[in-house]
Amino acid sequence: MATEAPPTEDRRGAPDEERRRDWRRTFLALKERDFAVYFSGDMGFFMAMQMNLILRGYLAVELTGQATAIGIVSLGQGIPMLMIAPIGGVLADRMNKRTLLTIMQTFVAGVNLVLAVLIFADLLEFWHLVLGAVGAGTAIATVMPARQAVVPQLVPQHRLMNAISLQMAGVNLSRIVGPAVGGALIAPFGGGVAGAGGVYVITVVLFTLST
Repeated sequence: MATEAPPTEDRRGAPDEERRRDWRRTFLALKERDFAVYFSGDMGFFMAMQMNLILRGYLAVELTGQATAIGIVSLGQGIPMLMIAPIGGVLADRMNKRTLLTIMQTFVAGVNLVLAVLIFADLLEFWHLVLGAVGAGTAIATVMPARQAVVPQLVPQHRLMNAISLQMAGVNLSRIVGPAVGGALIAPFGGGVAGAGGVYVITVVLFTLST
């Protein structure tokens, strides 16, 4: 005589307390202290990176008055990111990942600090932006594989997928919030080229704190 299979639990009918508990599982990886600290730095890094994109485009137009200048500075960052990413993967395999992160993120912070100083000294020229874009693209392409590869060292295996999902959600959130914040802060700092200089200082702080 066949036995009747136990009824399948309907998750939609689960008690409110259980559903709330399931919702909190989304952030389980943040219970790991090392990952929580890393995730905070990750958000700062990607926010600064996205703010950079809007600042360079804005300054390119302010300095040249030509929309094509936006494309030039974008290429300045994009080409190194395309060509150097494989090298970044090799370095992530051969070097201490945290050391690599610290070196390259400090370099990006230094690039932005130089640009801010040039702005406040009224010495910024378009070619400075292009060089800064190349430097930032090189550093970001080098550091990205290490940022991803370090995650398994910070969480236990059973929380790894949750940690990776949170990291990607943070990246996507920064793509929305970063440019908006970067653009919105230009006016409070005085607008124009000088206003962008003030926002560059904020990106320096974010890059530094993310190391």
